[in-house]
Amino acid sequence: MALYAYKAIDANAIEVAGNIAADTARHARDQLRSRGLNVAIIKESRELTRSLASRIRRRAIANRMFEVFREWLTLLRAGFPLLQVLDTSLKQHRGHLRTSLLLLREHVASGSSLAEAMRRQPHVFNTLTINLIEIGERTGALEDVLDRLIHYHQRSRAFKGKIGNALIYPGIVLFMAGLVSILLMRFVVPNILEPLIRAGRPLPMVTQIVKSISDLLITQWWPIMLTVFLLVSAIGLFLHSDRG
Repeated sequence: MALYAYKAIDANAIEVAGNIAADTARHARDQLRSRGLNVAIIKESRELTRSLASRIRRRAIANRMFEVFREWLTLLRAGFPLLQVLDTSLKQHRGHLRTSLLLLREHVASGSSLAEAMRRQPHVFNTLTINLIEIGERTGALEDVLDRLIHYHQRSRAFKGKIGNALIYPGIVLFMAGLVSILLMRFVVPNILEPLIRAGRPLPMVTQIVKSISDLLITQWWPIMLTVFLLVSAIGLFLHSDRG
């Protein structure tokens, strides 16, 4: 099922625009006609799909989805059926989160279970969430599962926050130590060693190693900086991946 952007004319001759999820463009056009709309333009919303697949955006959507779970839990406990709960969520959100919810709603409306609909969006819902939702649907304990997922996400965010706070100070210390070391090697060490080199005295092995590092930083500083940048970027991408 894909997402289609459309422009149409309603029964009052007013132009309306929006998105609709359907298997094909023809299916989407039929759905719009059944709503009393005269379709003018309809095309697959590829731009939204690409944006939704980006790692940074999908991580933000996945985090906001737990806010949606809290809304679902409130509505389900109030006695609303699942499809009406999804319709209410669509009215509360905008942007790419609404796109994800729209696809979810259309799959459920076409007969899929909530877990099956989530499984079609692996970039938003992880395996743990999908499996727990599936268990909740089969056992009739969907509300309890949502409650557990919300509390798990809260504990996980609190734990990550503690780790981040604990790493701030040593991170600053390491950064400053590295910066000072580079400045020493780049500007101070050459001035100290210059008189010894002019005197022609043999340098100890440790001093020769320090001199080699200093010369490398002076002559090859930009390849070193580029290598460090690429290495840090590669580590960051790995940590933001599912395996990382």
